[in-house]
Amino acid sequence: MKDNKMKKSRGILHIIQNSVYCMGYMFRTAPFFTIFGHITLIMFSVCGIVQNFYLKYLIDAISVGATFWDVLPATLGVFALNAVSTISFYFFNNTLGHENRIKLQFRMQSELFEKAARIDLNCYDNPEFYNDFVWAIGEADTRTLAVYSNTVDLFRAITEIFGGVLLISLLDPSLILLAVIAFIGSLVFSILQNKRQLKLDEELKPEMRKRDYINRVFYLPEYAKELRLTTIGKRLIGEFHDTIQILENTVRKHGVKMAILTFIQSFVSWSLFIDVLTTLIIAYRVLVTHTITLGAFLPLINSVGNLTYGFHWIMQVLSKYQQSSPYIDKFRKFMDYEVQIKDEPSELKMNAKPQTIEIHDMSFAYTDQNILKHISLTIHPYEKIALVGYNGAGKTTLVKLLMRLYDVTDGSVTVGGNDIRDYSLSDYRASFGAAFQDYQIFAATIAENVAMGPVTEEMRPAIIQALELAGFSERLKSLPKGIDTSLVREFDDSSINLSGGEAQKIAIARVFFKNCPYIILDEPSAQLDPDSEYNLNRSIMEKAADKTVIFISHRLSTTVMADRIYMFENGEIVEQGTHAELMRQNGKYAEMFHVQSDQYIDNATIA
Repeated sequence: MKDNKMKKSRGILHIIQNSVYCMGYMFRTAPFFTIFGHITLIMFSVCGIVQNFYLKYLIDAISVGATFWDVLPATLGVFALNAVSTISFYFFNNTLGHENRIKLQFRMQSELFEKAARIDLNCYDNPEFYNDFVWAIGEADTRTLAVYSNTVDLFRAITEIFGGVLLISLLDPSLILLAVIAFIGSLVFSILQNKRQLKLDEELKPEMRKRDYINRVFYLPEYAKELRLTTIGKRLIGEFHDTIQILENTVRKHGVKMAILTFIQSFVSWSLFIDVLTTLIIAYRVLVTHTITLGAFLPLINSVGNLTYGFHWIMQVLSKYQQSSPYIDKFRKFMDYEVQIKDEPSELKMNAKPQTIEIHDMSFAYTDQNILKHISLTIHPYEKIALVGYNGAGKTTLVKLLMRLYDVTDGSVTVGGNDIRDYSLSDYRASFGAAFQDYQIFAATIAENVAMGPVTEEMRPAIIQALELAGFSERLKSLPKGIDTSLVREFDDSSINLSGGEAQKIAIARVFFKNCPYIILDEPSAQLDPDSEYNLNRSIMEKAADKTVIFISHRLSTTVMADRIYMFENGEIVEQGTHAELMRQNGKYAEMFHVQSDQYIDNATIA
């Protein structure tokens, strides 16, 4: 029992810490928005308090025979206060509020994007961290604004309570007890209602996940062909119907109980105590005991209502804080993540020409799983190296380590005799041009997709040359806007979509555009037929004569061009040598080559 209380205490403290963190973040990024938003709503609430006092004053004044001119100054004062408060409130919400919300969202998302671009690649291999990352990107600004809104509501509720207590204390303090009793009754039934809501959410969640999956299937383009060529759509529509039925039945099952709890909560906090008991007690004191004046009748009823409403709203706000807290946890975890591979300044500079790359007894593991084991190899300047092997052998992991997307677990990698960790990260990575099998085409122009960034006039000739070297020149001639043609129809309906082979050539053009000494090709031409892949890779080898090239391929038609071939299996180098040497060994490489030999363009020549 004691442990449960301690956990609950820590939980409440943690929710408060998360909320304070959010408000601090908001104040740093949008101080005017944060402060003025609170002020306008508090002013709005203060006006309600003043109006209650004014109402008592007005009725009492009329009761004792005051004239119109007697009450005019107070009336004009209340009107002016209300006018200033109302104008400030709506001006803020409809102009400054919208503008600053957009600014805040922009700043938060910008910080998240910048952080996302710097976090270590192995974070994407951690499902828990990646899920938190997705949640942070998707919910951070919404939840921060929700905490801000809740905090404003909290201040407003406190103001309502303060005003209610102030007036009731002056007129009839015993009514405060009535409001507290109403609040306790409301709290009890609200807790019961929240438990019922939680149970409902837990039962709905798996069915809602199924429903959302079916929704995605019918609108995402990657499912479109199969839906039209098969009858799987009917199966999913039937599943969707069944899911909706389950959702309806679940809501119906809990709905009656929740309605009863809501009715009792409302009856206890409002109908019974406010509408009936408060009215009767105040009426009795005005009409029978004459302990309070007629002018206090309506202000007291309003004040007890405000007091009860304030208690009730605080409870709702605390519940909303609790709902937002898990999302804030994920945002904080993501923003507080300490990047391991940092871009730190270094006096050591990468050479503009290829240097010797040496891998010394290198091992690497994802969590507890060893991917590479005791790898040692040397790549001399201008060599063309092929890494071959079946899926999961560790080839792509090796090149990611070479580019320092990961850091080695054991051993080391040196370039020009220096450990790669001694170079600045930006300088080191700038020395590598890479094209991967899972390349991406971005919603931007062809030029921007090649340059992978903003394009200046001076860069245009180099971009066109890179496209020619990648074999894209014929397609480029057919485009009226040339390299200014937009790709991917996310932002522009006039954009074009490239075929798989054309997109691959854009990815390869990036390598030619980037004037760097080392090129890594991780099967960027895998979607091409064997003949086209062979010709493209041969062209790349010829045009990259002044660079060190490391390429990965499942197809062995192009490995004959390599100066040295490394055969990987289960994270180890099992064979190495030239094509001819490995064929003479008649080992795993030769076996893999013979299996594929009927696909090659000129098998007799290659073998």
